[in-house]
Amino acid sequence: MRLKIAVAGALVALGSAANAEPSSELTALPSPEERQYPMAILGVQPGMLAEEAQALVEGRVDLELEPEVLKMSVTAPTGRMWHMEYPQRLVTAGIGPYARMGSDPLEEVGLVLATGAMEGRVLSITRSMRNSNNELPPPDALVAQLTETFGEPSMQENRGGQIKVVYAWGEDGKYTDLASIEREWTEKRGNRESIHRYTPCLSGGSSAIRYDFQYPRSDEPVMLECSAVFTMVYVPGASSSKISFALTDYDLVRQHRDEVDRQIVETLMGEDAGETKPSEIPL
Repeated sequence: MRLKIAVAGALVALGSAANAEPSSELTALPSPEERQYPMAILGVQPGMLAEEAQALVEGRVDLELEPEVLKMSVTAPTGRMWHMEYPQRLVTAGIGPYARMGSDPLEEVGLVLATGAMEGRVLSITRSMRNSNNELPPPDALVAQLTETFGEPSMQENRGGQIKVVYAWGEDGKYTDLASIEREWTEKRGNRESIHRYTPCLSGGSSAIRYDFQYPRSDEPVMLECSAVFTMVYVPGASSSKISFALTDYDLVRQHRDEVDRQIVETLMGEDAGETKPSEIPL
């Protein structure tokens, strides 16, 4: 049975994440275990509660985060509906596309949040800074700082002057030579099979973090053999440069997606869905 979905999203300035609680219709999983990696951005690691993460960010940099609230509804062929409203992201207040495309100094932080199935915890955090070269460390100094703090990266590359540093973790710990790893996965669509080559944490299926409902789910995996990945990208310019950081926990992303899928499908189609009460509108 195929479910039809209608999704609408809106940015709502509520002042704090606490004013937009994740849907109470979802049952929360137990708190996640301590993460295996040392990486954090502004003190924030995936798995933290949104309120704790927001306080850390706003306590360390001069900016305010506001929730971007997603409203979602799913309708089964029987007409039974499921809906929720929750803050899917915390974003930096007052920054729009024109500011991002400009050249003025800019700092932006974003957190991708789970639904009530994970108590609205952080799944991913990003931070970007654009400023004059006098105000930013040079690329080699920043790479040296990362190496001194977190050890040798899993991969480092320079493409046209753009520096990228990657720390990647799999089931057995940190990858040490990511660029040398190439593996394959097979995608099945009906009677057809396609072979895809991938490098863990760089490719290997979907990299989607924010929740979206599909039923039935496609066979495309979510970042094969990747537990978590931290990236730093340095884009140098003649007078100003841009630095971007990102940290995503794909173990949490997969666990969250599977649990929300399960609860939605059980609510709409499970044995405990119950009987539908007739409405009482004038006909």
